[in-house]
Amino acid sequence: MGREAHSDRVGIFGGTFDPVHEGHMQVAEYAQRTLRLDRLIFVPAARPWMKVKNVVASEADRLRMLELTIQDRLAMEVSGVDLDREGLSYSVDTVGDIKTNLPTSTELFFLAGVDALIDFHKWREPERLLEQCTVVAIGRPGQDFTSLDRRMICLAGPGIALSGTEIRDRLASGLSVQGLVPNGAIQHIRNNGLYGLKHTGIKGRRA
Repeated sequence: MGREAHSDRVGIFGGTFDPVHEGHMQVAEYAQRTLRLDRLIFVPAARPWMKVKNVVASEADRLRMLELTIQDRLAMEVSGVDLDREGLSYSVDTVGDIKTNLPTSTELFFLAGVDALIDFHKWREPERLLEQCTVVAIGRPGQDFTSLDRRMICLAGPGIALSGTEIRDRLASGLSVQGLVPNGAIQHIRNNGLYGLKHTGIKGRRA
């Protein structure tokens, strides 16, 4: 039987990943298990419309850190679809572009944090996004989901609280991020002097 005969469940996890950290990976693994996903696709945004002024690392560096992180993880992959498209990155375009390259029977799940989805009505073409896929809101245990669109799936995910800003600040200050950032990404950061490492003089220090 051909691939069309099997209905794959595919998750799309977009973000700046600046840098990718263990909070991202715990959410990805949790969603993969809970939603029984056959594949999970990480999509680094080129110029996310909500964070256009806050992206620090280059597109190539953010893509490479993700590739190094998931290289040994089953059923995970990275797509540069947002990096190849000109202009700002919108979720409806991301999902649409990925959808065109998948069998029509594929079930798509778009993963996003509760904090971002509270303003879902401000997103570009939210109704079309809901038609393209199932939107999955992932929050911390005990977080309030009641303000979200009822058509979304709500998951109380891992309780780890990490932010890219926190990680970047630690790196720029010469503090360890071991256990907070995947080893492959740490090595890339160190080898390329990202996030201020060149200026703190710890490029070669164990991060």
